[in-house]
Formats: sequence, structure tokens, C-alpha cells
Amino acid sequence: MEISRGLSGAGHRIQTLPTESSVIDMLVEEGHLPPQDPGKHESAQVEQAEDVLKDLIARGDQLAPFRLGQLFFEKKLYDSAFVEFNREKERDPQCKYQLAVMYYDGVGVKRNQQTAMRLMHEVACDGDSEKAAHLRHAACFNIGSAFLHGVGVPQSYSDAEKWLLLAADDGNPRGSILAQSTLGLFYCQADFQDYKKAFFWHSEACGNGSLESQGCLGWFYYLGRGVKKDVDAAYECWKEAAERGNVHAMGCLVMLYYQRKLYNKAAQLAHSLTILEDLEEIAEQTECLVPLMTLAVARAAFLYARCLERGLGVQQDKAKAREYYSMAVWYGPELAQQLQKEVQQGRI
Repeated sequence: MEISRGLSGAGHRIQTLPTESSVIDMLVEEGHLPPQDPGKHESAQVEQAEDVLKDLIARGDQLAPFRLGQLFFEKKLYDSAFVEFNREKERDPQCKYQLAVMYYDGVGVKRNQQTAMRLMHEVACDGDSEKAAHLRHAACFNIGSAFLHGVGVPQSYSDAEKWLLLAADDGNPRGSILAQSTLGLFYCQADFQDYKKAFFWHSEACGNGSLESQGCLGWFYYLGRGVKKDVDAAYECWKEAAERGNVHAMGCLVMLYYQRKLYNKAAQLAHSLTILEDLEEIAEQTECLVPLMTLAVARAAFLYARCLERGLGVQQDKAKAREYYSMAVWYGPELAQQLQKEVQQGRI
């Protein structure tokens, strides 16, 4: 299944600190700061928020030390953020979590992924602290992902599965949705293949809002893996995911439109994918995997080339078709080769 390439081609992802709003927004909401003036320079806003937080610390506010570090972190004042988080790491697990992120990314401190994972493990196993409760699922996901890719710890698929299952928490909406989605990909891998489990975890993640898993679910319905084959259900998954910005799902829709001889729709959508400029940025915004997005662009480029070559839904232009065939090979050489075989077999 195509989505099995998503996990093997993706790098280690670290789940960021679960927060509902920025520090400045929280201070405004709580009445510690006046509503922000759009004309006010950002540095002045930060300075005002810093003064408020230091005053709250002096008055014994328990949340203020972390918020001060987080204020610096959000504004990319990493050296100052590191000082605050490091000072409070034994008292507040949120500080320890952010310290782990900083060690992992090498911001404000020399990069040390072993130290990052040690701190993350301490947060995940902090069973006595209520302050750590909302962090545990995310910390468990980060540890599981680290074992999966061998980052900061020796690679171990059994340990990865154990920690990801802890993070996913039986599909709990308060669990790590990234872990639920990752398990869906994990059980598509050849050595751990279990399509029923994969379908279950993608279904849970999708129900909890995962755009990535919504796109992946379409393949299970389309191929009948782990669930009864239902191309209409696949279409609905891909259509809804595409409307929410899932590039992978858009590539799948191009395929369906072409198969159903809706060449105008296929060509139009395919062309829109071939002119996307920054897949990394789109991936960050949608929390979707870049490897699946590049396959979508490869498929779109190939089928757009096919439309151009045959004059299907667009004016025939064989020279331009060759350009898009080359694009398909650049983005996904294996997929382009597979699609070329389907052309030779008369299936495309």
C-alpha cells in the first residue's frame, strides 16, 4: 500500500508542547495586560509582558516562571528561554518538556538528542505530578517516535510500538493524535503488517481530527484492506481531506477523476498540484507527511502529462507532456515507473 512509504520516508517528528494560546494572549485574557495595540511594536509588548510576569513571580504566582520562559521561547529569544526553563525544570514538568525540545532542536543550547530523550522520559514517567498529566501523551509519542527512528536512543520497533500505544491511549481524544496516526502507518509496514489494526488507528485519529489519517483512510476503502472495499467511501475520505488542504488526498482524487474519465477535473486538479512551491511549509501547516505529499505531486504530474499527451481535458501538447513526465520521475521515480507500466498494460 502506498501509505507504507510515508513512515519509512519520514524523519523523526517531535510533538510540541500542548498549549491553547500564546502567553501574551493568556495574560490579556486574564486581565494582566490590556488588549494588544496593533500599532505597538512587538518588542514593547514582550517587555511589558516580561515585567508583568516578573511581578507575578515576586508575588508567588506558581504559573508565572514557566510562562516567562515560554514567552521568550515563543518570541525566539532562546537563550533567555533556556535559562528560565533550566531554573524551573525540577519544579515544573512543563519547563522540563520545553527544555527537552530545546536540546532536541539545538536552540538556545548545543544539540543533544540523548539528553532530550532522557528529559522527555522523566516527564512521561512523572506519575506523581498533576502538572505533568497533560504532557504525558505527547512525551510518550516523542519517545516512541525516537525509538522508531533511532534518534537519541537505539532503534527498537518493539519499544516504539509500546510507547506509541501508551501515547495513543486507546484512541482517547485527549491522547496523542499523532501517535494514533503513526500507529496506523506503523501497522502498514511489511514486518508489522496488520491492516485491521492500521485501519482502526487511522479511524481513531481521523475521528479525533487528523487530516493525515483522513487521507490515508481513503486507501483502505479503495483497496479493501482491513475493511470492505468501497470506492465511494474512499472518494468521500479523499474529497473531505482535500478540501481541508491534504495534498496527498488531492493526488488520490486526480487518480479517481482520471479513472472515471472526468478528464477536465483530473487535469485541473493535477496542474494545481504541480505548481505547489513549498511542500515543507504545507506539511507543517497541515501536519501531513512530506513523503506522501511528494508521491501525490508525482502522481499528479504523471497523469497531467498523460492528459496533455492524449488531449484529455486539455489541449494536446506532447512537448509539454514530456516536461511533466520528467517532473513525475523527479518527485517519485518508483511511482512514475509503476504508472508507466500501467500505461503499457493499457490501464491508464
